[in-house]
Amino acid sequence: MSHFLVSDPTLFSSLFEFDTELAQETLAKGCPHCGHDRLHQSHYPRKPRGIEANHRALFSFRFSYCCAACRKRITCPSLRFLGRKIYVGLIVVLASCCQDRITAWFSRLAQEMNLSLRTLWRWRSFWTKTLPASRFWQAVKGRFMPPPDPYRFPHALLETLGHSGHAISRLLTFLSPITIGGMISANEGL
Repeated sequence: MSHFLVSDPTLFSSLFEFDTELAQETLAKGCPHCGHDRLHQSHYPRKPRGIEANHRALFSFRFSYCCAACRKRITCPSLRFLGRKIYVGLIVVLASCCQDRITAWFSRLAQEMNLSLRTLWRWRSFWTKTLPASRFWQAVKGRFMPPPDPYRFPHALLETLGHSGHAISRLLTFLSPITIGGMISANEGL
């Protein structure tokens, strides 16, 4: 893959490090359901799409725990994954940003990852309809003045967060609350 973000190993390792920190915070808080302080490791195995084989180990599981007392599951927010999607979050964002501008890079990326037009339209619907109508966006849109145009999501969010390579990490951090559910219902998913 030729895009520098997709082939940048430091980005993938920093996303993993961010997820590790979020997992440690979740572990330190204990069970949000019963208040018990002991959680058992119960990570979800993942077989992510959209990344090269040499980076897959960093995406082979999703941090999750279960309470030692009430046995309820506590899944950590994530920068690597957008909910239960099989494509990594970075790819969902980049492909959604590029789908309006069909470029040689995007065509090659879609072909390499076996991305169908149907998948891309589903992602487009999520960004332009589901996310702007969600409880999450209603709760956070006041942070932006003026608010970015929802019809241009996720590109408008990236522009708002900055033009550097760190903007993608900031966007994934911003979106991390929706990766654990509650702010976007299951039938509204990606």
